[in-house]
Amino acid sequence: MNVDRGPEARRKDGERGPEPRRKDEERGPEPRRKDGERGPEPRRKDGGSILGVKPGVDDMSPPHAFAVTAATGATVTAAKEWARRLGAPLSLGAAGKGHGGLVLEVGPAGLALLAPGGARVVAAVAELLAPTRPGRDLLARAALSRTPGGAPSVVDATAGLGADGFHLASLGHPVVMLEREPLLGALLEDAIARAMAGQFGRAAADSARRVTLHVTDARDYLAAGEPAGIVYLDPMFPEASKAALPNKGMATLRAHLEHGTGAAAGEEAELLEAARAFARRRVVVKRPLRAGALGGQEPSGSLRGRTVRYDLYAPAPG
Repeated sequence: MNVDRGPEARRKDGERGPEPRRKDEERGPEPRRKDGERGPEPRRKDGGSILGVKPGVDDMSPPHAFAVTAATGATVTAAKEWARRLGAPLSLGAAGKGHGGLVLEVGPAGLALLAPGGARVVAAVAELLAPTRPGRDLLARAALSRTPGGAPSVVDATAGLGADGFHLASLGHPVVMLEREPLLGALLEDAIARAMAGQFGRAAADSARRVTLHVTDARDYLAAGEPAGIVYLDPMFPEASKAALPNKGMATLRAHLEHGTGAAAGEEAELLEAARAFARRRVVVKRPLRAGALGGQEPSGSLRGRTVRYDLYAPAPG
């Protein structure tokens, strides 16, 4: 593409045209970094990239800029530790609040994600205290929560902010929560630890002790983990479903996290197949009421509410 740049500027030596390169500049174009900018990648003190390489898993963090900040002086030490663990820059004071991307705020009451525009996103810790929900609890029915002999074990393969996984734990299910986005994993880990320490009361502590969190890709866990009675999938609602968008916090993450846009159709089908091979009793998939079946695979049955439905899939044969 041709670009009209206007008349050429006069060089320092009086001639026209571009300034001649010095020898130390004759390197050709700089390689493009993971965040799309040019120049060398910023590095952590240990030599690792700060552009979203999740510890232990290559390129699992989204390649976007985010920072960690402390809400008060008393939480600076904890903020430094989270920055180290996430491989993210530490941005304290006004600089942290003015950061252009997502900011993980470490405060006395826990972690929160601050998004451009003022949205504040926290883990759904209140669900640890919610063994009942208003109206019909279709999730409890779908997950066989009232099975004689005890609620079956659940793998929540798309944990997000933890609302449904925490609710199932409050109903007595042993729950393994899987979340591949490290920032969401940080919110969940902090909420679970605080609940177990008694910060939200005895009932929440009891529920939190039933939860095990893994920050990993669900497909990796389902390929090697110990099978569970129920596998629960709650992919983000499709972009086209304007009337059934997730809550404001998750919509904010969708807009600002690369992995928050939901899985592609092929990936959805792969995840569902892995879940069916893993589950002993059934797979439960949460969908907007009028959305198509996950990955194009029709369920064997559904439980329908006003805005969402729970599609039920039998385990894979063999």
